[in-house]
Amino acid sequence: MPAELEGIFGNQSDVFKSRQDIFDEAAKTIPNLEKVVYLTILWGYSNGMRNDYFSCIVDQMLKLTRILGQARERGISDWKSHFSSTDNRLRGLGPSTRSKLLYFLGVKVESYEALILDQRLVDAFKNKVFDDFSDLEHLKPEKDYVCYLRKMDAVAQSLAVPKENIEMFLFTFGSQLKANERCLGSRP
Repeated sequence: MPAELEGIFGNQSDVFKSRQDIFDEAAKTIPNLEKVVYLTILWGYSNGMRNDYFSCIVDQMLKLTRILGQARERGISDWKSHFSSTDNRLRGLGPSTRSKLLYFLGVKVESYEALILDQRLVDAFKNKVFDDFSDLEHLKPEKDYVCYLRKMDAVAQSLAVPKENIEMFLFTFGSQLKANERCLGSRP
């Protein structure tokens, strides 16, 4: 087991990690980027990652932390170029995991603060659960991440709420609200 994981678990078999725990590690003057990666995976994939993605990420940790360190320092000025140039080098690190890491590290992507974009949000957009997001119906995270960030920024400003609150709301209720509408039948 990697030393960072041993440090996170100590002598416990289970741990609870919150968003704040990850932000606290990432906010250190010299954060341990490996620890940020592990904390993010533990938080975001409490039931484990699909396939062999976790071992792939562990095997590529040095490469991944270099890329994350550069993104944290400089930001990402061109998302499509960044994604395509790093995607082939980082097997197992899909858009969902990547967005989580960028979010916790406070990375700016084309001048927008990174936000989490995972499959549950993509599904909510595809299912047209909320009219405000109808233009994201065909969103492809690897290509359209900046469109998502721009839309979240605009909606957050119009509602005068933090973008993270909207992301969490969509994650938590996006699929449930669509099911509830179907149960209610047609509305007048």
